[in-house]
Amino acid sequence: MDLRSIVAWRSVLSGGIFVAFHAKLWYDKIKVGDPMNDIATLGNDAGFSVFSFGNRVIRFKAPYSLERYTSVKEWDNGYLVVMAKYRHNSQPEEEYIDLLPILNRLYINGQEFLKPIKGVAIANG
Repeated sequence: MDLRSIVAWRSVLSGGIFVAFHAKLWYDKIKVGDPMNDIATLGNDAGFSVFSFGNRVIRFKAPYSLERYTSVKEWDNGYLVVMAKYRHNSQPEEEYIDLLPILNRLYINGQEFLKPIKGVAIANG
């Protein structure tokens, strides 16, 4: 996805005072039909697991010794099987994450949110 800048110039004549302002808006360019639009990401940051899709970022507490997620083995509409690297083990371990209860506790309709997701990739991986 390309980060694009839109520059908008607007002039307003109000009470004899001319006001001009420059607004700079940033957005992520999303191409229609781009298969990456169907892919969510999973990562970790500062003791939290971070699941992102579209404009939503869901953070939830991760195990204290989690260093990073290394791969996604399975995605099944909110249920993840991932490989995770922990401080206490030199080899990655299989980890299970069920997003439905997390989303529901955040008052997000889990079924609707997860419906367009076709797969999950590891963020920064």
